[in-house]
Amino acid sequence: YNIRHMEIRWTNRISADSCRRPIVFVSSTVYDKKDMLDHIRIQVQNMNYDVRMSYAGTIPANSTESAYQDCLDAVRDADFFIGIISPSYGSGIISRTGTSITQEEMRLARELKLPRLMLVDERVKVLADFLNHLGFRGEKGRSEFRSLIEHYSPADAKPFKAASRICDMRSVDLYDEMLLGEDAEAERPAEDRKGNWIQEFRTVVAPVHRLRTVPRPETRQMRLR
Repeated sequence: YNIRHMEIRWTNRISADSCRRPIVFVSSTVYDKKDMLDHIRIQVQNMNYDVRMSYAGTIPANSTESAYQDCLDAVRDADFFIGIISPSYGSGIISRTGTSITQEEMRLARELKLPRLMLVDERVKVLADFLNHLGFRGEKGRSEFRSLIEHYSPADAKPFKAASRICDMRSVDLYDEMLLGEDAEAERPAEDRKGNWIQEFRTVVAPVHRLRTVPRPETRQMRLR
């Protein structure tokens, strides 16, 4: 893996050979998920896919671009996307948007309509359901919730702040956004949304077997033929 190899853009490195293995991109979620990522990488490789994962160091690095841009370029060149929504929102925050690299990867995969498997840690879903049950629905509702607990006395606010420590509220925002599927800006009934399946998981052994229920993705060359 020499310097010259690193500096060639990934878009120029895809072989013209249409028989290459499909590429699966795994979202850049690392904190407290290393065992899970190792499991996903092994399972996906055993299914004869190539894996692009920042944690595994398999995302092509372009020395003239930022790591953020390298990740987005890798999403564009992928044939399948695995997104992981965890209680930790992510440390790679983009200054101009305030969003994480992970969230931007997911948005791009949705925009490109990539075949995808979205996974959500059950703690994120539990907090989302809890807030919905209290009437704090959607991003606006969660913003109201944040404002509300700031006005509680420390003792009264303790259980609510504890919930926020278990799961970053921005992860709930991301989960809610991905539930909209490919019609992110549309107010569609849930039954009419497309591409919004999100699989809940509890342990590090994530349900990657669901990849087997999805038609094997064509490589980019095959789709362009």
